[in-house]
Amino acid sequence: MKIAYVIHGYASVPVGVMRKVEGQIDCWRKAGREVALFVLVKDEETVREKFSVNQEIGLTTEIYQRRLERVSAITRLWKQIDTWRPDLIYHRYDLYHRSITRFAEQVPLILEINTDDTREYKSGAKLIHWLNLASRKRLLTSASGLCFVSSELSRSSRFSKFKRPSAVIGNGVDISLFETLPPSQATSPRLLFIGSNRYHWHGVDRLVTLARQCPDYGFDIVGATEADLFVDLPPNVLLHGYMEPSQYRKVMEQADVAIGSLALDRIGIREASPLKHREYLASGLPIIAACKDTDFPEPVEFILELPGDFDPASLVTREAVEQFVRKWQGKRVCRAQVKQIDMTVKESARLEFFEQIHNGKMS
Repeated sequence: MKIAYVIHGYASVPVGVMRKVEGQIDCWRKAGREVALFVLVKDEETVREKFSVNQEIGLTTEIYQRRLERVSAITRLWKQIDTWRPDLIYHRYDLYHRSITRFAEQVPLILEINTDDTREYKSGAKLIHWLNLASRKRLLTSASGLCFVSSELSRSSRFSKFKRPSAVIGNGVDISLFETLPPSQATSPRLLFIGSNRYHWHGVDRLVTLARQCPDYGFDIVGATEADLFVDLPPNVLLHGYMEPSQYRKVMEQADVAIGSLALDRIGIREASPLKHREYLASGLPIIAACKDTDFPEPVEFILELPGDFDPASLVTREAVEQFVRKWQGKRVCRAQVKQIDMTVKESARLEFFEQIHNGKMS
């Protein structure tokens, strides 16, 4: 089977997403599939740098600088896909383009649903939001199947009403690329957060408030600078700015507990499978997060699940956090407890879904 992996519309593709895509493609190739990646970007060099680890990936890019150039760039990209002649197209959800409908009539199209597009686009430019609302029905009904990263998304009426064959496969990582970190030897607890204030659902503001309530703990924030936060920081918060994974690994070694997304309620999400959560767990770090994890639908000892709209300044929150940190200080999560986040397991299930769609066994 020849699989065309298509990504549209990124000014620059985040490192985490590129790492996920590269890992997926590697799994599919090892399973005997022929795969090529087609990306629409503004910055081609950055994308190629992020894929420099795996030179075997067939990468085709089309570049656009201004919004008006985007449509013609998409058309060129789909012509490249046509030339390659795939048996199946796997497409991360993006704005509809007429080329998609034409291809979907000839080749099975599977869309990856990572978020509620109606909410995400609403927080951006009004024109893009309205274009998406006007065209998403065409896009979703043209798909032969949908792959959701959470059960919550699959149940949402915004998608379920289209009655497309679907699979729920949370985000994963290649566990073999991570080593379980040795337990921290710090005398006082340290909590790690990797995120950015640019994404309001990361909840950096809630993290800072929580840090004020826990003055005896050290908080390391990777991915944000003081200029990003617009708030006065308490003395127990240390900002590291943007760091590559090889750099922040040293910060992770000092952490007892990692902190995940704290404000997904701002975009109407109660369940997720964030990539950074998987990196934490693959490294042996327990997690505090304000959402349910798709791969752990039942409570587990190594994830403290706070209410989505939790109050970071409340005594209830502080006591829950302190109890969790006391339990995990100087300890690590056992690898056997998190094997379901492994990308190899997930991509095997995804390929099985592809085969069922390709062979017409799902309707």
